[in-house]
Amino acid sequence: AKMMKADMQLMQTVAEETIRRVHEFNGQHLMNLAWACAKLKFLHIKLLMAIAEAARHMLDDFTPQHLSILAWSFATLGFRHLPLMEAIAEEVMSTVRAFRPQNVANT
Repeated sequence: AKMMKADMQLMQTVAEETIRRVHEFNGQHLMNLAWACAKLKFLHIKLLMAIAEAARHMLDDFTPQHLSILAWSFATLGFRHLPLMEAIAEEVMSTVRAFRPQNVANT
C-alpha cells in the first residue's frame, strides 16, 4: 500500500532521531532517507543538512546508484548543498567508468 499523505508528526520524529544519530548511518541509509524525503516532498532543512554533511564525508563508500539517487533526491527537493554537490561531482568524475547508463543519466 502506498502512503498517500505523509504523517507529519511521524516524519518530524524520524527527522529528529536521524539528526541525533546520523553518525550511525552508512551511505545506503543516508541515500534511502534522502530518497524518502524527496518522494514524500518532506523538506526538513536540518535533516537534509545532517544527511548532506554525513554523506559528504563517506562518498567513497557510495555505489554509483547511491550517488545518483542522493543527487536526484536533493535536486527533487530543490535543496542546494554546494559542498555535497561538489563532492558528488568529484566522486563521479573519479568513478564514472563504473556507472551504468541509468546512473549516468540520473546524476
